[in-house]
Amino acid sequence: MTRDDFVALAAMAAGSVLLPVLAATGLGWNTWLCVVLGAAGLVTTVLIGRRMAYQRHQEQLRAAMRQPPPMQPEPVPVEVPNYSSQVSTVPVPTNEADYHFMFSTTVRWTHLRHGSTADAEATARKVVLDRTCALTRVWPPNNPAFTQIQLAAELGIRRPDPAGVVEVWADTVSLNLTDEDRDRLAKLATIRKEKLVWEHERVFEVSKREYLGNDVLSTPGNAVVWKLAQDYSQIVKTVDLIPTLRALTAAANDHELPEPELTSQPSPEPLITEENAWYVEPEPPSTNGFHDGSATPTDPVEAFVSGVFGDEDSGQRDLFADQVATLVDKHRRTLPPQTQPEEPPADQDLHPADTVDDLPPDTPPTSPQEDLDDPQ
Repeated sequence: MTRDDFVALAAMAAGSVLLPVLAATGLGWNTWLCVVLGAAGLVTTVLIGRRMAYQRHQEQLRAAMRQPPPMQPEPVPVEVPNYSSQVSTVPVPTNEADYHFMFSTTVRWTHLRHGSTADAEATARKVVLDRTCALTRVWPPNNPAFTQIQLAAELGIRRPDPAGVVEVWADTVSLNLTDEDRDRLAKLATIRKEKLVWEHERVFEVSKREYLGNDVLSTPGNAVVWKLAQDYSQIVKTVDLIPTLRALTAAANDHELPEPELTSQPSPEPLITEENAWYVEPEPPSTNGFHDGSATPTDPVEAFVSGVFGDEDSGQRDLFADQVATLVDKHRRTLPPQTQPEEPPADQDLHPADTVDDLPPDTPPTSPQEDLDDPQ
């Protein structure tokens, strides 16, 4: 308790004694009553003093608990000596049996318990090599730089040996291949790439051969349709190529080639060109100088279809003839009116049977083309 607390308790004790005495002498109270009152005052003073002492003690405890504990001095770390050993150009395995990495590093270790320095060095080197082989054995030899990064991160972690004698790690890791192995791997990589390209080219070539042999050149009709599909407007040129396409089809299917005259005879010059969209085969000249008025020009569509299918009578031939006729008619309708051929009168022949002797002496002979251009 403090000094103020003791002063207050002393005042209370003095009052408890003096008040009963004054009451007995001045007021004439009974003596026993004054004694009882004085004793009660002293007991009350003692109880109040104990209560005050208890409260003061609790306040001191709470104040002590609120204060931070005293700062303890940090312990001075004990420096543990570490040792090092150099490992240079040690072959370590890869996932290829015939190729090895050349491994170099600096092995470091500290003692975990007492032991000889020579044994600790051998143990540390063995631990580093075991960890290195366990990692490089699963990596291919063609990327030593990437494997070196992985290995340096793994060996930089401090780990104890199985016996708990030393704690081992490594730094300055180097991983390389010999020049001969590097050249061999580069050649093998080039060969693998070229082989892959060649296989893709071979598959592409086989696909083209199957397409040409089994589809395009299976029949002359398929060959002609394939040629027309390249350019629908080249009808006359396609007709000229029919003998060539037939020869190609026969050669592709190991059949006898057509007669030479069928494949080498050039196409005759048309009387009306393809620009006029009306193709007419020229009539061969007569040996006696007369035109055969009864001969009718060959239908170009029928001639084209017959050249493709021959004399075969089938639904495919009729369908092909309808498609070609529709295409020719479509091109004919797109021509201007002055280019449309005029129909000759019903009572007039296309080729009048005039002889050279009936002509006037000063009249030059006319060609079939002039006969068509200037009908009489």
